[in-house]
Amino acid sequence: IDAARNIKADRRFQDIPIIIVTAENDEDTLERAFEAGAIDYINKPVNKVELRARVRSVLKLKEEMDRRKIRERQLRAMARRLELLSRMDGLTGVANRRFFDESFDKEWLRHQRKQSSMAVIMIDLDCFKNYNDTYGHLQGDVCLKEVAAAIGRNLKRPGDFLARYGGEEFVAFLSETDVEGATLLAEQIRRAVEDLAIEHRGSVVSAMVTVSLGVAATVPDSNQSPHGLLAQADQALYSAKTSGRNQVAAGDFCDCPPPVGS
Repeated sequence: IDAARNIKADRRFQDIPIIIVTAENDEDTLERAFEAGAIDYINKPVNKVELRARVRSVLKLKEEMDRRKIRERQLRAMARRLELLSRMDGLTGVANRRFFDESFDKEWLRHQRKQSSMAVIMIDLDCFKNYNDTYGHLQGDVCLKEVAAAIGRNLKRPGDFLARYGGEEFVAFLSETDVEGATLLAEQIRRAVEDLAIEHRGSVVSAMVTVSLGVAATVPDSNQSPHGLLAQADQALYSAKTSGRNQVAAGDFCDCPPPVGS
């Protein structure tokens, strides 16, 4: 019984079945043997045929348990992958709108508790309908992937993340960031997309693909709603668009209603 306890105490041997061979057959001894980790027992004197049969039976049980554990690990890995895919935009590989909405609400509450600033950047490709009309939707998909990758390269902190918010619109969440810091980062993103030098003959802004960006930031409190921050970033994006595109606009936070169609 002590030997069984010692074996089971070693993590390497926890799944190894133990058959106790004993001259004792009283219930108390057998109960203690099973509590120590034994899976079966054989009374002395040992019968060779019985011993082989018991060992074969236990080995089959062990093999079945091992197969089940492998299958369970595979199912858990598959479940994690499916969960990851459900949060990912299938085209660009960044987070999707669903994941953003779930995470944004949690971050709002977290920053509210900490009383720290958080920011969002709305990003929209300029004249993208014209791009698709000129180069086709397949090339448009390639363009979206390249732009998403360029934006993502500028989000270097673990707490920041990028999501595809609509067809050609992205949103970046910035943790522990005020409006000045978010505006500086938005300008870096604007330049990074411009530096891709993706030809865009259908643009009224530039010969290359460009983006317009709207920035908003706040320290959340219980009298505000997260939708208001998104609405303010959306309004700032609209301002950047109407002011000529390929630029960054920042807005002051107000507790506005959610953007139309959100």
